[in-house]
Amino acid sequence: MYELDKLEVADWRNNRFAHPRATPEKALCDWLYLAASPRSSMRAPPLDLQAGRLDADRLQRVAMAMSIKEHLNTWFHSKRRYDRDPDVIENASMHTKVSKS
Repeated sequence: MYELDKLEVADWRNNRFAHPRATPEKALCDWLYLAASPRSSMRAPPLDLQAGRLDADRLQRVAMAMSIKEHLNTWFHSKRRYDRDPDVIENASMHTKVSKS
């Protein structure tokens, strides 16, 4: 979306690539920003994202710099409810069961 002069470049830009590419934390924040905008048709990110793989400190810094901390907190609240849903847990466990043949 836009560069965040308030943060270290490593927080919002993945420099391992020859082209500009956001860190996963910045990408999630961009998605949340667009989903909250009345000028965008984007919906909130799906709740089945593997958020545990994100750098929590970096995610908080980026959300603060983008002034979307409340949107991030609301999304995480929904995600926690989703992750605790018995149907979701059962569905996830079905993919990890070993079939007996």
